Amino acid sequence: LALKRYDDCVKTMDVICKISPLNSEVFKARGNLLTKLSRYQEADECFNKALQIVIETDTYFFKGKNLYLKKDFRMAMDSL
Repeated sequence: LALKRYDDCVKTMDVICKISPLNSEVFKARGNLLTKLSRYQEADECFNKALQIVIETDTYFFKGKNLYLKKDFRMAMDSL
């Protein structure tokens, strides 16, 4: 990320998600990366996948932040 090679990071995260499909941390990290890239819908899908694997409060926070940045304020509040 420091080199701003975001597309490469997303491709790498895609591979990691396929290798570790039951690791919620991978989906949270991918969701946070996509949020940084303003790819909010894809990020939301990652956070939803992470929540399907294990329910953690930080995932709800990241999901809410993503929805807030997407300007979907009602859904952002509901996710908290």
